[in-house]
Amino acid sequence: MAFLLVFLAIIVLGAIASAGRRDIYAEGRRLYRAFRALGNMKGKPFTEIQEAVGNPTSISNMAAGTRLRQWQATGFHIAILFDKLDHVDRVTHQFTKLPE
Repeated sequence: MAFLLVFLAIIVLGAIASAGRRDIYAEGRRLYRAFRALGNMKGKPFTEIQEAVGNPTSISNMAAGTRLRQWQATGFHIAILFDKLDHVDRVTHQFTKLPE
């Protein structure tokens, strides 16, 4: 009987602890959905991308006045090269590993 009570207590405490955890993939899912909703980004201005998905996580100045902007969150990462007029040239990298 004591074993059963301890077992039930462990299950209840585990359930309480699980309920308090936040979804660490929530921001990655949000970014993924926002970028998918943009569709083909070729030629779109940075301001349009920024309005749809938010500010980039990092910005790197590249050759010939181009910029590499990256958005990253747990389970999602995208790197986009913008031309000297600040329009999307191409997606240089994208990684998605989001659990269902």
